Amino acid sequence: MKETFLAFLGKTLNINPDRLAEILFKKSDDGTTLTEELNEGVLDTLVRLDVERVAKLKPDTKPFFDNGYKKAQSEVSEKWEKAIREKFGIADELTGDELLTAAVEKSTKAPKLDDDKVKSHPLFVQLERKAADDLRAAKEEGERALNDYKTGVERQTRLSSVQADARKILLGRKPVLSSDPVKQENQVNFFLQNLAGYDFEQMENGWLPMHDGKRVENAHGHPVTLEELVKNLSDQYFDFQVQDAKGNAGNGNPPGGNGGGARTASPFKNKAEFEDAYWKETDPAKRSEMAKQFSEASG
Repeated sequence: MKETFLAFLGKTLNINPDRLAEILFKKSDDGTTLTEELNEGVLDTLVRLDVERVAKLKPDTKPFFDNGYKKAQSEVSEKWEKAIREKFGIADELTGDELLTAAVEKSTKAPKLDDDKVKSHPLFVQLERKAADDLRAAKEEGERALNDYKTGVERQTRLSSVQADARKILLGRKPVLSSDPVKQENQVNFFLQNLAGYDFEQMENGWLPMHDGKRVENAHGHPVTLEELVKNLSDQYFDFQVQDAKGNAGNGNPPGGNGGGARTASPFKNKAEFEDAYWKETDPAKRSEMAKQFSEASG
């Protein structure tokens, strides 16, 4: 199970599983082997690695704009040169000013004109203005497409940061998840996709959820925080591990029979021992009971 978990995270974060194991687990006292004990702050480390992975996906957009502009310029020129040849019956593969000069000569049936007279001819001016207008429109369309692309990349980067914070909030509430690590990750990621339907603004005190251009508000007209939004949404998807008696007054969970709030002795010496036993247990009911015992003993 541990190898499957490491392989899944390795593929997700694009990190070698052996290297990932060194990041996740503490080394033995002699430093030669890895223990089953997780390093401190491992969740924050995984979140940081995921943010770094997303940041590497953001491309250099300048070549897209340059290539698009050149392509638009070429397509506009070819379009009008073809139209001029067909309209005036010009067989020669002339282009640019030479083609316009030939068109003017065809339309006036006059002897060949010098460049200055051609460029002042009404037909030349009309065609030149039309070509410039089409080129400008193509450029504006290219700029709009580039801006839309940039906006999409920036929104996805911002959403990834929001989802990383939301993941911490959700896991801090101790949702009841599958005993399989891969299924656990899929359950969490499926829930986090709910946030894609919102926009978020970075504020001094965190993220401000937005929807349809307006901030999300509660029944009293106050802005909803990211933590409140995650709580409201996650209540629709998850059950949560039983808390101690003091924490159960308002959530409907059984108090656990600790009689008036006195701490229950924990079968685990410390948090590391609890986490090791928790992840080894495959029975969800036993996991919930283990979490309850540890929570009650920790106060």
